[in-house]
Amino acid sequence: ALTRVLQPTRAFERPLRTHLRVTPTDLVVIRGDDARIFVHIEGEIPYTLRVERRESDVTSTEEIVLPLDLVSGDSVRYSFDDVQRPFEFRVEAGDGDAGPITVAVLDPPSLSRLRLEGGDIRALAGTRITFDMAATKSLSTATLVLDDTLRLPAQVVDHRAHVVWRLPSPEGEGDALLHYRIELVDAEGVGNRDPIRYIVHILRDSDPSVAIPVPGRDGDLPENQQVAIEIEASDDFGVSRVDLVFRVNDGPEERLPLQRDGGRRVRLRHPWDLSDRNLMPEDRVTYHAEAFDNDGVAGPKKAVSEEFVLRFVSLYELLSEVSLEQEQHLESLDELAEQEAEALQIVERMRREVLRTEELTWEHRQELEATLAAEEARARQVAELAREMARTMERLEEGGLSSSDILEKMDEIRDLMAAITSPELLEALQSLQRALDEPDPGQLAEALRQFSQDQEAFQERLERTLALLRRVRTEQRLLAAVSQAQDLAERQATINDGVGRDDADRLGEQESSLARDTDRLQEELEDLSDDLADISQPTAQALLAEAQRMEQQNLSGRMERMEQSLISRASQQARRQGEGLHQDLARLSQSLQNLQADFDGGQRQQMTDQLRGAMAGLVGLSKRQELLMEDVAQRRGSTAAGLASQQQALARGVELVVEKIGQVSRKTLALDPGLATTIGYALTRMEESALRLGQREARRAASVGGQAVGYLNEAVMQLRRSIDNLSRATTASAFGEAMEKMMGLSQQQMALNQATQQALQDGTQPGHQGRGARGLDALSRLAAQQRRIYRALGDLERSLRGQRSMEGRVEAIRKDMEALLARMQRNIADPLVRQGQQRILQRMLDASRSIRNRGFEKRRRSETATQRLYSGPEWLPVDLGQRPDALAESMRRALAGHYPVEYRQLIRRYYETVYEDLHGISGAERLP
Repeated sequence: ALTRVLQPTRAFERPLRTHLRVTPTDLVVIRGDDARIFVHIEGEIPYTLRVERRESDVTSTEEIVLPLDLVSGDSVRYSFDDVQRPFEFRVEAGDGDAGPITVAVLDPPSLSRLRLEGGDIRALAGTRITFDMAATKSLSTATLVLDDTLRLPAQVVDHRAHVVWRLPSPEGEGDALLHYRIELVDAEGVGNRDPIRYIVHILRDSDPSVAIPVPGRDGDLPENQQVAIEIEASDDFGVSRVDLVFRVNDGPEERLPLQRDGGRRVRLRHPWDLSDRNLMPEDRVTYHAEAFDNDGVAGPKKAVSEEFVLRFVSLYELLSEVSLEQEQHLESLDELAEQEAEALQIVERMRREVLRTEELTWEHRQELEATLAAEEARARQVAELAREMARTMERLEEGGLSSSDILEKMDEIRDLMAAITSPELLEALQSLQRALDEPDPGQLAEALRQFSQDQEAFQERLERTLALLRRVRTEQRLLAAVSQAQDLAERQATINDGVGRDDADRLGEQESSLARDTDRLQEELEDLSDDLADISQPTAQALLAEAQRMEQQNLSGRMERMEQSLISRASQQARRQGEGLHQDLARLSQSLQNLQADFDGGQRQQMTDQLRGAMAGLVGLSKRQELLMEDVAQRRGSTAAGLASQQQALARGVELVVEKIGQVSRKTLALDPGLATTIGYALTRMEESALRLGQREARRAASVGGQAVGYLNEAVMQLRRSIDNLSRATTASAFGEAMEKMMGLSQQQMALNQATQQALQDGTQPGHQGRGARGLDALSRLAAQQRRIYRALGDLERSLRGQRSMEGRVEAIRKDMEALLARMQRNIADPLVRQGQQRILQRMLDASRSIRNRGFEKRRRSETATQRLYSGPEWLPVDLGQRPDALAESMRRALAGHYPVEYRQLIRRYYETVYEDLHGISGAERLP
């Protein structure tokens, strides 16, 4: 409302007498406020008033002229707006003046620092927040104002203030937003201007969650009574504790703490060992996981996982289930073999029809297409059966009912089943399907012939697999009987130990269960005796004799009487009865073990004798073949027809040897994989030699006949290797030995883990009778033990070369162990050492299981490149380290023969497939 006006001097006017008075005379304003003054005029009213303003640190003045229209009566109101600095002013009007008058400026209080303690401003309900404030000047009061409704006074000392606020719980569901500001008043009563409004995000604490994804289902307790438990827990503000809660049967709940002070997401693996619980068959362990959050206001909230049950299955239940599954597998394979035989006849009939009429009728075409579709379905069924067999064998292994020899055989049978549906059969199937759409009858006839040959091979593999499965199943039942007898003796000993100390009723129930299982074993021995009659008559008779002895001893009846003694609390009588029963059961167990050993040794010796006979036969045939080729080359002795007849006789002799080897191949998997192919090549050369001799092509006959000698000698060496494999009772893959080594190293690692845990505890307690120093010294010794395990793993990794999946597992364990050794060698109580050892132990246990549970399917796997230290010699051999490729050389020799085109394609496909199976890379790209 003020304007600056320059008025001309009125020299002609008569001076007026004017008196001025300004109020207030002592003016104090807060910085930023307006300074309001009143100028009272006495006497003549002038036309204008002038105000001169000068700040203290400025020499110049500012003149402000008030127009006459601002004058109201005898006073003028004026305001200095937004005062920031102190100043003085004078007022003049006419010949009157007033001043100088000083305007002082005060600074309002303000926050120079605000510190929050006890949590972020984005916090959980119930969080205690402490505000520490510092102002720019001394304070009289400070107040925390919440949402303009709640005022919390702070404690004030000089220029500092302090207040505590606990966040309220949000109303309704979800989070809440609140506003707050801080009001300050200084000693002069001046308050802060426009305090900042802050936002508080009050979070509602959600309940934690917990789950057990592994095993994630009810299951059977394995023989070693160790279960890998994997627990996942999460909470929006952190998991404070995870416990495993369990009970045995209807007993009290027990709690096993697994982890404390975890993060928002916790994933832990725990090898749960129940071997110290003295569990008996049919006992049940019910368990779940509980997770707690870190709510310190309302108390920790708890989450409970789904409940699962581990059942200690008796050997008899397991055998009953597995036996049924295996019987179903055999029936399915039998049915597939019958269907394959029928399909083979249909295809052969169609081939002859095409050759005779050079066409297929619509009805025949429909029948053939249906046959091909069924063939493809059978291939899928075989693959699925192999997967089911793998699951069945896994259950047997967990129950301890399979020896390393039987497991090795089952691994080989699974591989054999995977190879039943060979690539050649699938290719021939596709070729035949394409040929059906072609008008050329010759092409269709050839496709039918090729498919018929592959079908025959498919049929032979099915029949061999069936024979092996039946034999292995019988051996497995014998092994299971031995395990059952041992189990009965151990259970009786456990019951005997509990007489007079444990719950008598529970012991009575266990003795009753033992009696039932004893009757089952007696029945099993009688049935097994019938099944073994065709394989080993002495073993069958011995089994029957044991079953009869069990009946004469009345084992189950005596167990029932002991049960009554236990229930009636006749401890001394029950103890005497139990001792007698244990002696008889222990004798039965030892007798069956000896019987099984005699059976295995006898069968091995029988098959060894058969293979030695076959080897001797091939050696004699090779010598005679060599002599015959010398006669052919020198054209001496018989006529060409006579020589051809001799060559055919030798070929028939080889066929007889092949029949003997075939009989052994249906009993064992110890035969060298290439034996059948090598003998097949020898027969092919001998038959071609006879044909050439019949055509009077002596030179060519001598050439191919000489090749037959080479193949016969190679087959002799393969038979020798087969005998060696059979004597070791394992195949040449070394997987059985690898499992034993890995399990041994796992046990060493478990013992080392326990010693390390004790050393770490000692190392964190210095000054307590020297325990701290001893703990650190122990860590140094334990690091040396860990390094020995590390070196042993290196030896194991080298023995597994070529087995890519297992080699990769062992390599990963060694890398973890390298990092662990680096921590242990620092000789400090590092808590991460314990965690690293637990992880390594779990991986070793997983690897030992994986060695036995190999999948039957061979899939390619990608692997990220890594740097590896070279540990070989610094020099290079003359051949640059490139070993001769025996497979490629064998294929060259095979292809050097004069075969029809389709045979050459079949040979190449065979070698390419074998190469890919052995090396995991395409044989078509690597073979010449």
